[in-house]
Amino acid sequence: MPHVLFAFPPIGAYPLLEPLAELAMRRGHRVTVLAGSGADRAFWLAQHLPARALAPGGEPGPDVPVRELAAVDHRLAGGRGPVPPRAVRRIGGAAAALQQLLTSDPPDVLVVPFGRSGVHRLAHFAARRLGIPTVHVGDGMLPGTLLCDSEGIDGDSAIAHRGTADYRMVTARPALLRAAAAAFLGAAGAPCVPRRAPSDPGVPARLWCGLRALREGPRAAYAAFRAWRDAVPARGTPAADHPALPAPAVAVLLQPANCPRRLLDARPISAAALLDAARIAAAAVDPLLGVVAVLPDGPLGERLREAPAPGAVVGPSSIRSVLATAAAVITVNHPLAGAALLLGRPVVHLGRAVWGVSGVATPSTLGALPEALARALRDERPSLRDRCLTRLLRQDHVWCDRDAPDRN
Repeated sequence: MPHVLFAFPPIGAYPLLEPLAELAMRRGHRVTVLAGSGADRAFWLAQHLPARALAPGGEPGPDVPVRELAAVDHRLAGGRGPVPPRAVRRIGGAAAALQQLLTSDPPDVLVVPFGRSGVHRLAHFAARRLGIPTVHVGDGMLPGTLLCDSEGIDGDSAIAHRGTADYRMVTARPALLRAAAAAFLGAAGAPCVPRRAPSDPGVPARLWCGLRALREGPRAAYAAFRAWRDAVPARGTPAADHPALPAPAVAVLLQPANCPRRLLDARPISAAALLDAARIAAAAVDPLLGVVAVLPDGPLGERLREAPAPGAVVGPSSIRSVLATAAAVITVNHPLAGAALLLGRPVVHLGRAVWGVSGVATPSTLGALPEALARALRDERPSLRDRCLTRLLRQDHVWCDRDAPDRN
């Protein structure tokens, strides 16, 4: 019986993992969920899925990059400077326990969903060392798509390390690209499969998880007590508005401050600094060229919306209208810059991304943004862009929404 092990899935991945696990079990596979915390384990057990948690202990092998993996968690937490010893001990203990688990009950495939933390990378490292195939699943570059890769997601993926030569022999599929662009602009999606509502683990189990997390602080305890609610996706999507935008304009796609793509795949860049640099770059190219900032969801977007700033500022629900009319796009590495490329918009980026291929998008730094924007507007390679997007969408993406999965 083939064994599928889901490594440290977030509770928010429940809408996708529940039908995926059910499908695997119907096909005769054995499914196990490796939980990252007591609250996660209590949740997955309440969904009637076999769940295990690591019991950290022992010494990691000498070849395990413990400090490097701990540095990943340190950056994701917004830390700078030396890695705290506590993070190193956590990864070291998990390494020994994970090695023992994978050796005693080896899976036929390790699936790592929506994770880039140190323990997710540790699971990948341990599985590869034992010859266990790995599949990483993350959000795709278009709404309603998933990225699948054997090495990781986003900047960790093998896709993000490709060059121009990797797309030289690809045959572009204009009909596919036109259909994908139309689906993006129309917010079209396949009907989702029937799904079962998540089960509450129960007050006693939640209280126990909250009390165990209390040593990390009241916030951690409260988060552990209500963690199961992350399995319920937001109901619907906000209605798209169509604001009056300056024409022509450069769109600046901002990302949340805690976005792993920003923290792991780019140098630290504040939203205010990026906006200021974008305005300078746009004015250097053409004094009449405006700037439109597309805010992210969350506290960062709320603060920027309230702060007085020159130029247009719109919410995330307006991103389709903005990308459909923008003269160019500037971003650190927002995934929907891939949709901008699909619409034929020049993209300048300051971080690593799966679509960040030289000749398809233009890499830059804050100081070199005026020159990079002028070069992106001047030097377009539509043939290479179409070949790149064709391979990404045909081979590297699955057309399936994480919160409303369909039969794909």
